Amino acid sequence: MTPTSVRRRVTVVAVSLGAAALLAAGVSAPAYAATVARTCTASALAAAKTAVGASVSHRDSVLSALSGHLDVRPHLTSSHRTTLAGLYSADQVGLAQVLARVQADTTCAAASTDAQHIVTDYRVYLLVVPQSGLTLAGDVGTYGAQTLTAAEPAVRLAIKLLPSSSTKEQAQTLYDDMAAQTSAALGDFAGVGDAMLALTPASYPGSSATLKAQAARVASGAKSLAAAGSDASQLAALLD
Repeated sequence: MTPTSVRRRVTVVAVSLGAAALLAAGVSAPAYAATVARTCTASALAAAKTAVGASVSHRDSVLSALSGHLDVRPHLTSSHRTTLAGLYSADQVGLAQVLARVQADTTCAAASTDAQHIVTDYRVYLLVVPQSGLTLAGDVGTYGAQTLTAAEPAVRLAIKLLPSSSTKEQAQTLYDDMAAQTSAALGDFAGVGDAMLALTPASYPGSSATLKAQAARVASGAKSLAAAGSDASQLAALLD
């Protein structure tokens, strides 16, 4: 894990949040809603069911992709990994049940009513995607900060053994900043995953404030960790 990878993770999270908002704008008035607005005919009902099927299929693909990513994210905590895996699986089962109900509906109005549960009960784009990204970012950032913290005793000893000189003073200054930045990063990343995974579809849109707050914490933590990493690199050169 490097400062660059943490910054990249934060960027991915930010993009996910923005993409989620755009996607939500598209699904808030899906194709089947327009269909229902017209006189319900057999062909209109069939078109509505097709549109619902496409919406569920896309969400299922997103959830499958997120689930697959869990296996290649070693710094995700075991508890968060388990929670996310359960969330993805439960959402896929639930969405399949919604689709089954829609396919069994005999009127456009019933299909429209049932289809709304795709959005309101699951919030795949607006909630699950940023939940996943921010949880991972918090865990990866915590791992990186803990790695630097673990190196601090050795760095302190190396500085102590240096003869008095401007190099020693510079090293001490860099170390002090590294320690402070690492501590700040740990504080920012702490609890991000738990806060994100506590959110539910029922809490939206009120939970959007939490999403923004946790994204800001991750961004702040990444900035501090990048600064700490820079200090560490300069210390390595001085103490080499």
